[in-house]
Amino acid sequence: HKYLNITAILLPLSTLSLKNLTRLVRCLIEWIATNKSHKRSKSEGRGSDHSDSEEPTQTHTQERMSKKGDSNKRARGSDDAEVVVDDANPPLTMPQIQTRIRQLLTRLPSKDVTSALTVEDIPGLENWCRTVREILRNYNLTLNFVAIANYQWEPDRPGHTGQSLGALRNQISLSTAQTNIVSNHIGRVLTPTLDRQLMKKRTVQLENGEKEEIYVYKNVVNDPEMLQLNREQLCNEAIYKRQLLVSTMEQMCQCMDDYQKAEAGAAGGDGQRFSMAY
Repeated sequence: HKYLNITAILLPLSTLSLKNLTRLVRCLIEWIATNKSHKRSKSEGRGSDHSDSEEPTQTHTQERMSKKGDSNKRARGSDDAEVVVDDANPPLTMPQIQTRIRQLLTRLPSKDVTSALTVEDIPGLENWCRTVREILRNYNLTLNFVAIANYQWEPDRPGHTGQSLGALRNQISLSTAQTNIVSNHIGRVLTPTLDRQLMKKRTVQLENGEKEEIYVYKNVVNDPEMLQLNREQLCNEAIYKRQLLVSTMEQMCQCMDDYQKAEAGAAGGDGQRFSMAY
């Protein structure tokens, strides 16, 4: 207003001189520029205050998420520690599946017992076969829980985690094929092909004078020589086949460890372990 004559402002514009009108226009331009700069400085001050206030909020949010994640880890760890896995309690998570496999490993016949197998001791050979067959059945049944423990809807699964799951599935297929080599040989020893043969025929005289024929049948081994060959072969290869089972089951546990590490690394944390336990 120092450039502007008050009297000139009050007068109609038509009465202003060119000099006063020029002063009026300059004053208006300066006022508009000053007003804009003032508004800009206020908006910048509010923006800086808002950004400063957001940082603590984000920090608190991250702290809360971190604390929640830690509590979830402790909860999962305590659940795994409390759950007992045995013949009466099936495994429901990856760590429990590994625990179950290690339990089955301890049940395998010792190396000394395996090396002492001979065809002269048929009961001992068949007892070894029954023990290993039961372990393999439980092992293959346990592997079926892997798909349940790691279930996630496929469209929701990231690509890299899908690759890890595919590698785990391939290892399970390979492990099953390796154990089938042993189980098939045990099956040929314990359950050879049998034939039903007539062993005895007897004629009985009834009270009414009629005669009745009684036939006695018995199941015999179809090929005794092949059975003997299978027994000898199993005794000679027992050490190798036992070690094949030990290596396969230990490798399966290691593969599960690698899978869980890959999942945790992809998730940037511990990785969720899905379970279908009800």
